[in-house]
Amino acid sequence: DDFLNNITKIFNITDLINTISNIIKDFNISKIINITEIMKIIENVEKAIFGIKSSTVLYANDVSVVYGNSKDLVITLRDYETNPVSGKTVYIVLNDKSYSGVTDSAGQFSITIPSNLKPQTYPATITFAGDAAFDKSVKDAKVVVTKGTPKITAKAKTFKRTVKTKKYTIVLKNNKNKVIKSAKVTIKVKGKTDTAKTNSKGKATFKITKLTKKGTYKAVVAYKGNTYYKKVTKSASIKIK
Repeated sequence: DDFLNNITKIFNITDLINTISNIIKDFNISKIINITEIMKIIENVEKAIFGIKSSTVLYANDVSVVYGNSKDLVITLRDYETNPVSGKTVYIVLNDKSYSGVTDSAGQFSITIPSNLKPQTYPATITFAGDAAFDKSVKDAKVVVTKGTPKITAKAKTFKRTVKTKKYTIVLKNNKNKVIKSAKVTIKVKGKTDTAKTNSKGKATFKITKLTKKGTYKAVVAYKGNTYYKKVTKSASIKIK
């Protein structure tokens, strides 16, 4: 304490800051350099000399994303006056993987959520380790990956009554409009359910043999979903003439 008091008597930091500020204004240097940034640097030097650290706060909103899509998790680092803290390394641990980056002039850094994360909720731990001028801070956030909603294309179809095996084809695609292969799908017509599996083009062909009478029937095609995709159904009309 005595040492610090003696230093401040000889070398008054506040007076030095004011003097530098006046010099900058007198010479109109403000047109060339940013006075606010210079003052901030001097303030940080002062804090470093006397071991004074600014507290920091990390900000990050929870992120919700549909499977197969990408989205950014944006982190902001601010000081106790809510000013952005730039040029600082921030670390993120998500799904047992580590990421890091340096905050920009807005105090921000972001990572892109991998599009292949399977649907579930992932905790994200964000850390700024601190340095000579700023205290450490930690923030927890959540990344929620939800199941995609697939689409069944099932069109109206007309068959002749005399055709013994009536082949009815549907197409199953995911929320990114890409085919879903080797997926089990069902069709229910007149109380009877038939099963088929999609091929490499996302097509599944049902072999319907029980519709032998003339009429129009409601068919319900269903995909029960899996770890990545939701359950979905589609109605279509099948006519026997």
